[in-house]
Amino acid sequence: GALLVDPETPEEMQTCCLSRPTKSSKQHLRQVIAEYEALDRELPCIRKFPTPPAAQPLCLSMETLPEADFTHLDVLEALEAELPGAMESGRVSSIRFENMNV
Repeated sequence: GALLVDPETPEEMQTCCLSRPTKSSKQHLRQVIAEYEALDRELPCIRKFPTPPAAQPLCLSMETLPEADFTHLDVLEALEAELPGAMESGRVSSIRFENMNV
């Protein structure tokens, strides 16, 4: 079939109309929430924070086996292997353990 184009319609709008329809932000938000709730039902051990994390998070979480026993020095040495000088440069300011035991 022929493609009809209105010469008065800006090109950006014509291109937009040719692509698949976009969902409204409310529909998209509902979908994201539904996916999150489904994930929460499947993996209830996900930790929920009262506020969203910062854009540049300063926290690293990791899951380990129950028999794994780490010290601050073990973590620091592993960190230094990946990011040399991380503590001295200020990219890492502290190491803290929190046993979530979930």
